[in-house]
Amino acid sequence: MKRVITIICVNVFLCASAQVTMPEAGTLAREYYDKAVTGDVEAQHALAKCYATADGGVGRDMSASFGWDLKAARNGNGDAMYAVGCRYAEGIEGVVTQDYCEALRWWRKAAEVGDLSGDAHYKIAECYIYGRGIRQNEDNASEWFLLSAGRGNLMAQIWLGRTALDEGRATEGVKWLKKAALQGSPIAQVLLGRAYMDGLDGVKQDNSEALMWIKMAAEQEWPEGLYLLGSMYLIGKGCAMDIEEALRLIRLSAEQGYVHAHFNLAQHYFYGRDVVKNLTEAERWCRRPAEDGMVIAQTLMGCILYEQERKAEAAGWWEKAAGQGDVFAVLELGKYYIYDLNDYRAIPYLEKAADLGCGEAECLLGWCYLNGWGVTADKDKARSLLESAVGHGVEEEARRELSRIDKEIEPDIKDIIYNAVLAGDAAARHELAVRYATGDHVPRDMAESVKWDKKSAEQGNAAAQYSLGCRYANGEGGLDKDMDEALRWWRKAAEQGIQDAYCRIGECYGEGNGVLRNAYTAVEYFKKAADKGHSYAQYSLASVYLLMGLTEEAAKYFEKAAEQGNAEAQFNLARMYYFGNGVKQDYAETVKWLEKAAEYDYWPAVYALGYCYILGEGVPESFYNGIHKVQEAAENGLEAAQVSMADYLYVGEKIKCDYAKALEWYKKAAKQGNDYSMYQIGLFYERGLGVSKDLQQARYWYKQAEENGNVIAAEAIVRIDGQ
Repeated sequence: MKRVITIICVNVFLCASAQVTMPEAGTLAREYYDKAVTGDVEAQHALAKCYATADGGVGRDMSASFGWDLKAARNGNGDAMYAVGCRYAEGIEGVVTQDYCEALRWWRKAAEVGDLSGDAHYKIAECYIYGRGIRQNEDNASEWFLLSAGRGNLMAQIWLGRTALDEGRATEGVKWLKKAALQGSPIAQVLLGRAYMDGLDGVKQDNSEALMWIKMAAEQEWPEGLYLLGSMYLIGKGCAMDIEEALRLIRLSAEQGYVHAHFNLAQHYFYGRDVVKNLTEAERWCRRPAEDGMVIAQTLMGCILYEQERKAEAAGWWEKAAGQGDVFAVLELGKYYIYDLNDYRAIPYLEKAADLGCGEAECLLGWCYLNGWGVTADKDKARSLLESAVGHGVEEEARRELSRIDKEIEPDIKDIIYNAVLAGDAAARHELAVRYATGDHVPRDMAESVKWDKKSAEQGNAAAQYSLGCRYANGEGGLDKDMDEALRWWRKAAEQGIQDAYCRIGECYGEGNGVLRNAYTAVEYFKKAADKGHSYAQYSLASVYLLMGLTEEAAKYFEKAAEQGNAEAQFNLARMYYFGNGVKQDYAETVKWLEKAAEYDYWPAVYALGYCYILGEGVPESFYNGIHKVQEAAENGLEAAQVSMADYLYVGEKIKCDYAKALEWYKKAAKQGNDYSMYQIGLFYERGLGVSKDLQQARYWYKQAEENGNVIAAEAIVRIDGQ
């Protein structure tokens, strides 16, 4: 009771002081004042706003503002009631103590007298959501949000839309967000764009629709809208790829303080993606998100500093990220202790990263157990870790270590060695080189292989000359990569009629590798082998002709190679018939050549043939036959087909929706480095689709996607970290 009396006394005082504070004559405030003292409630509220904003010829006076609004509110003005509620919610130093109970009372009054804007209804809803001045009650909050949104309140519409999306009611969420977006809300426009970009249950993925809404937000210079639009231009999602425009937009977003844009720019400068690599700029843009607690930014900050030889600082940032569970930071710490400090403290970090499924950590830890570094030597443990690393994508290095466990050397090539070493036979020396390259009855040793190929090539052996050229091109066996040397040896081999050498030289001129790019010279070399019936040369020649715009010539040579059974040429010829490029468009011919390529188990052709059936192009339409072929290609490892199978099962279009099977296909594609599939797997774990909800797994897969170039995965990681 004492509190209520105090409030009443304060209010009486304020009203009295408001009445005697007379604005100067001739001002707008004085005009309102003259009307206000006669009881005009609209003028009382208008005068309150003048005092609050220092407008109309008066200075800012929150005491006077509150007094006039309170008077207008008591006289029945709904806008004043709402304003009084806001004053109590915020509190005014020296005037009103923050009091949500009193705020809620006035907002209810405003709602009762006709809250046309829905602002009061929205504030009441917030009170129920957050338990301000009343017991928390989400059901009551939803009712008030609905009432507010129905009156056109933007924030209520956004709240209902966002909540519906989060709860899996995408259709309802989009409905509310569109209402707010069409009123110009950049928040709603961005949320809509994301919904269409991701594709949700009930909302089909539509990159063009996503682009439209995100553009609206960007045009208002909304930081998140600028960033998302830049991200779409970066990969050509829903629009033509435009790297320059993408970076401009992302930079604009970063300059407004959007941390995801900061992080994105940091990545570009660190990896040298679309910009000149610049560690200073990378550090500049990465520092803010790292200091703000973005885990992946902390990990990247460590990498940036490490490359600048600031290794102790780098380790400090990795420690921060590792403490929050970032597997890559844990791995980097393990590598730091091994490679830089030769310190057994690496072991617990590697074990932690390996437990989280990091293939590189498994491989390193396997090496430790194999060699007894920091742990007791254990070949069985080493084998288990290395085999697991193979399954997690670290194949070459892990298999090399496994070979040290499994390989039993049984050399039985006495004659070859005798002829190579003692007799100096050039052919035997090349054969010995091949044996060392493949590990056939001798230890696999590329340095030994190169040694013997050099000896044979210098003796004039054409096969060795060609092989040595390939070694220089790839930088194998201890050789530095040297295209000048590669071309020198390939030319020697070509002079002796090695058609593969003509092809290699042609490729160099076609790609500008070691020589100035020259399509006409490439054609010259390819044609020498092509006209002698070399299938790959015919295929390569056709490919160059296609790039030169000589489509009829391209089709001619694709057909020559295709008739020799070159499956790639058959596939490309099918594409030309499909698009009518260099030949008359003919779906029947398309299917004919796809079927020939499919006979060779050329899975891109099988996949394309599947879509011909699905679309009814060149064959009778049959979704069953088409999806069967898409599945066949997917089962044989074709990444694009695996993604398609996953998408069909996820969306449930013409096929029963099956999240568990969709997840299996996404995982197969992800294993091949498909960043879209990695992102989708993260989404499945985050939402519990076909699998138990697991935020740690979701974060792992989002990180994998981000590392493989997926530009929206970083935000998903931040979202996960916030849960």
